Amino acid sequence: MTNKILFLALFLCNLFYGCKKHTTVPANPVDQLPPATQVGANTFGCLVDGQVVVIHKPLFDLSPDYNCFYQLIYNSTTGYVFYLSATDKTDGCHFKEVGIRLDSLALEEMTYPLNTLQVKGGRSGIFSISNSCSLPVTGYYTDNTVTGELTITHFDQQQQIVSGTFYFNAIEQTTGDTVHVTNGRFDMHYTD
Repeated sequence: MTNKILFLALFLCNLFYGCKKHTTVPANPVDQLPPATQVGANTFGCLVDGQVVVIHKPLFDLSPDYNCFYQLIYNSTTGYVFYLSATDKTDGCHFKEVGIRLDSLALEEMTYPLNTLQVKGGRSGIFSISNSCSLPVTGYYTDNTVTGELTITHFDQQQQIVSGTFYFNAIEQTTGDTVHVTNGRFDMHYTD
């Protein structure tokens, strides 16, 4: 009788604790991105040179992992600035950040070229990376030859929701190295 109870106990332990849950990672990196929604889910994802970048934060990091605003900066009806950035953090020193800035416009549901540096009146895509606490952050930017597009698919000023898709190539101005940001999607609440 004791052997049967011991056998049953071992069987149950093995059943509940011995079985590992197998999760399958999608073969296609795009399948790892958040879904393309338009409800203000505060999601962001893209591929940078084929690698998935989504919002992640270390456990005790209280700094914001994304920033999205649409603000009247200049004194005119087209003086708005739209800025969106998201940071994939490994820790305080290692991160990848993707950003988009549209300057001096009134945002609409349409496609915008990303083809300038970060200047007044510009439309720019930005990628920054830090691989070390001791080295400076490396920045890549769109310009008039290295370009991309942002498509605003949903813009709700009442609920302050903006959603869209994007892609761009960006260049590090000193070295000429480039990155390719593709399959970008976001669904964010913005501040004004």
